[in-house]
This record gives sequence, C-alpha cells and structure tokens, in this order.
Amino acid sequence: MKITIEVEECCCRPIRIVPGLSPTVDQREPVVPTPQYRTNKCFDPRSLLLMFELPIGKQTTITTKFLDAGGNVTMPDGKPVWSTDNTDVVALTPSSDGLSCLVKTLGPLTTTPVTVSMVADADRSTAVRAIIGTFQLTVSGGDAQTVTLDASAPEDQPPVVSASKKKH
Repeated sequence: MKITIEVEECCCRPIRIVPGLSPTVDQREPVVPTPQYRTNKCFDPRSLLLMFELPIGKQTTITTKFLDAGGNVTMPDGKPVWSTDNTDVVALTPSSDGLSCLVKTLGPLTTTPVTVSMVADADRSTAVRAIIGTFQLTVSGGDAQTVTLDASAPEDQPPVVSASKKKH
C-alpha cells in the first residue's frame, strides 16, 4: 500500500512523505517489549499519514520514502527516529538506516489507537526542521485457534406424552 501525503509547513515548501506498509505476516518468534521507543509526546493529527488494524500475532513493516517539492526522492539529514505511545501493545524494531520499522503486536486488544511516529530532519543544511510521519493502529483479535463448548447443569426432561394417551 503506497500513499503520498503532502505536509504543508508555515512559510515553507511542501514536503512529501510516502509511507509504505508491508502485508501482515505471522510472528515467527516471541515478541519482546521495546520500552526504549516509548514517547509521551502529544499526537498532532496533522501528521497522521495512515490508520491500520493489526491482528494479535501479526507484524508489519512501515517504510518511508522522502520526496522533495518536485517529487524527487531525497534523504533526510541523519537517521529518522521511531517511537510509539504504547510499548505495552506494540514492539518496534527500526531498521539500521531508520527508513523502515518492523511493528509487532504484543496485545492486548485495543479500541484506542496506538500511535507510531517517525521524526527526521528535513533540512539538509546545518539548520534543523523536523518532519514527522504518524501511523495509528488498533490491535484486533486474530483468527480463531480453539473452540470452547459449555454445557448447562443436567436437568430432568419433560415427560413425553404418547399419541395413544392424547386420544382418550
């Protein structure tokens, strides 16, 4: 899935970020929480690029491509930094270059979106101008794996009235 979003900043040229999202796949190993990626920063809805539902036991990779005002691929100044507002629900594994991040569900199910953000320096000179990409997800239930059947307590059956007794 590729979506191009233009982010307008006051008195500046628009900057485009193209987020990519890999198909969800089953997690192959146990997921370890990543509290080092937790942030308490407030979410700015203007930076929201994508919303997604990720089932428990699945993972996805978020990739980012930076474009200049002319639509040309460009790179940020330095490595992008990834964070989430809830390390109890998702675990992040940024790539070594910071241009992608593996997101794994830890659970539990959520109705409130979890925010995953990427911040980079959009100004390639000595100045610093932050560009932020935000992705929100909710953790949903996975595919059914087991079934439980419950029986009520035993009780007497009602008497059966035979057809011969009905006629008399």
